[in-house]
Amino acid sequence: MISNLEEEPEWECLVVIRDQKNHKIALNRECSGVMDIPAVKLWWPHLSEPKGEQAGYLYTLEVHLFSSTFPGKEDIYRQKFGVRTIQWTNTSFSVNEKPFYFRGFGRHEDYNVINHSLSCLMQ
Repeated sequence: MISNLEEEPEWECLVVIRDQKNHKIALNRECSGVMDIPAVKLWWPHLSEPKGEQAGYLYTLEVHLFSSTFPGKEDIYRQKFGVRTIQWTNTSFSVNEKPFYFRGFGRHEDYNVINHSLSCLMQ
């Protein structure tokens, strides 16, 4: 807890997006806003990636919070994230504008006698 401060500290931010090789690819010195990722690499579900693309590509968002009130002190938060588009209609579901096939979806069902599972006898 911070005590005995005459005034509320002025907080500053540095927001960085890093690629999988830990290179800085975008930077913002504001605590809010929009950032563009140049030549974005899309996140693809496993077994759905096109040739030459990597499944599950993740970037790292890095937020640095600091104040001149506390010189040398800094808080850093890192969060991995992927970039993708999702679209659906009554008859289709697409990830990154490519049709997506759900594998193993809806395999477990509810039965009054055995509860939340699917036994070999019920298959």
